[in-house]
Amino acid sequence: MLSRNYGTCLLLFLLVSSTLFAPSMSQLDSPWAAKKKHMREKVRKMFYHAYENYMEHAFPHDELKPLTKSFTDSLSELGNLKLEHLPENYNGSALSLIESLSSLVIMGNNTEFERAVKWLSENLTFDIDARINLFEVGSRILQEPAA
Repeated sequence: MLSRNYGTCLLLFLLVSSTLFAPSMSQLDSPWAAKKKHMREKVRKMFYHAYENYMEHAFPHDELKPLTKSFTDSLSELGNLKLEHLPENYNGSALSLIESLSSLVIMGNNTEFERAVKWLSENLTFDIDARINLFEVGSRILQEPAA
């Protein structure tokens, strides 16, 4: 009987002491929480650096060429190396804008997301007589909403 009470008391002591004397979970997580917050802000800053430069120097074309601050229209260029049959007013398909939609939502920027969706719904058209790269369409446009 004494050993049974001793075991119960020891177990109770261990439970109480671990609760009273152990650091709380928030204290254990604080170095990781600070690092996660730092990395989250770093990613956010990098995303907006790329996004804002695309919008300033390349939009509505497909991608930004960061060194020259110019653009490329890969959707048509990859399937149409000589760029024949492209209308003069073709300005790309805003692929970088389409690809950034999910990031805007994840980062909580609903205002910019709604502005982008509005622009796409009013301006994006695929009614162009041009050869395109179907892989680019499938991987960059058709799969994006599922991301």
